[in-house]
Amino acid sequence: MVRMYYSEPITKVASSATRTPESKSRATNLVISLLRNIHLCAATEAVAFARFLGLDMTQFYELVNPAAGGSFIFKSRAMEMIDGIGQTGVSTGRTLNEAIDELSAVVQEARNIDCPMYLGAAALGMMHQAEYRGWGKGPDSSVVRLWEMHHGDSSSST
Repeated sequence: MVRMYYSEPITKVASSATRTPESKSRATNLVISLLRNIHLCAATEAVAFARFLGLDMTQFYELVNPAAGGSFIFKSRAMEMIDGIGQTGVSTGRTLNEAIDELSAVVQEARNIDCPMYLGAAALGMMHQAEYRGWGKGPDSSVVRLWEMHHGDSSSST
């Protein structure tokens, strides 16, 4: 597995012990940003799919939270998606543009070190599609609208 990511033997790879506290913190924040944005896009897909299938959305939310498929992002943001983006006029989190900036930095860092970033790049692509449709200044959970467009549900596209 080491050979997949490093061309040299593991003994020649820089140890995390030799890194500065600042570089360790930056690296940790990049990984957290990656997870936050991938989980956001996964939650939007799950909510839109459940809605498309005609599930009871309250029951769906209550079942997913404690399950293995649940995440902090799902727990904290899914109700906003379920209730309808923009219905309250209040965003409970970052804007989509802010999420794009955050994930763009992660994907660029991965490119700089030649690290594959398949899910991160796919999530960034979804976010850019939503931004292109004019939802960049709205909440980051506006990404759910992409899925609803493809499933013919316009209830949350206002």
